[in-house]
Amino acid sequence: MIPQFQISTETGAADKKCGEASLRLLAQAGFTCVDYSPAMNGYQAFKGLYTFSDSDFKSFFVREKERAQNAGVQIGQIHAPYNPPPDTLTGEELAFFVRAVKRAIYACHLLGSPYVVIHPVIFPDWQEAPGHSYEMNAQLLKAYAEIAEQYQVHLAVENMPGLGVPYSDSADLLELLRTVSSPCLAVCLDTGHAHMSMPEGKTVADMARELGSAVKVLHVHDNDATFDQHRCPYMGTIDWQAFMTALKEMRYAGTLSLETGFADVLPASLQLPAYRFLYETASDLCSLL
Repeated sequence: MIPQFQISTETGAADKKCGEASLRLLAQAGFTCVDYSPAMNGYQAFKGLYTFSDSDFKSFFVREKERAQNAGVQIGQIHAPYNPPPDTLTGEELAFFVRAVKRAIYACHLLGSPYVVIHPVIFPDWQEAPGHSYEMNAQLLKAYAEIAEQYQVHLAVENMPGLGVPYSDSADLLELLRTVSSPCLAVCLDTGHAHMSMPEGKTVADMARELGSAVKVLHVHDNDATFDQHRCPYMGTIDWQAFMTALKEMRYAGTLSLETGFADVLPASLQLPAYRFLYETASDLCSLL
């Protein structure tokens, strides 16, 4: 079966279980492109990767780019650190987090990756004062976009999970892109988040069509619409035929990038067959076109 999209996957489970051999293992499984996880998984406030000096930070990611090249895989996207709930942070912690996201954008440049995926920040008062979340996210994204333009990488803003949550629908995402108005901005459509955020009668395929050409990055996984389960496609209730048809109609030209938890609980000895299964599953999705 010849995939019609370049197929990608997050590297998290393979990184954790196989260490330096993770990218070679993913190449063996069939992947030619990856969603590089350490930029996200390496985040800890005031310790770890984002406390490295500028020279050590640069050296780390230059070596990681070489590791990917030696394995024969491209780094198609990275994920910036997740935002902790703002109401749990001190001012110093929030400032450290924002600086870490900015450094992740630089890391994307060092890795030769075209996209950094960014989560909007959901502030604790989003229900009582939704305008606050929208205003603050526009300010943050403008600051991030300035750095992305400097390093010639793109920011893909990811849709959030949960019906009614800010940035869980296409209107919020498109308005954020219009407000910030930077040529480096795009959308990362997360299928699992979308599925658990749809009002009755609306589907993930519908959201994809609404976003249209703004979608440049995908996070592909499944669930039963109750919570964010990160299941393998076909193991939940998403209509994959409808979704793949929507991608075709949109003329989507990016990667089909998996973000499942399928391999997370498996030992190192089963990582290769697990990722081979994931590759074949994504290839089967492509056959629906």
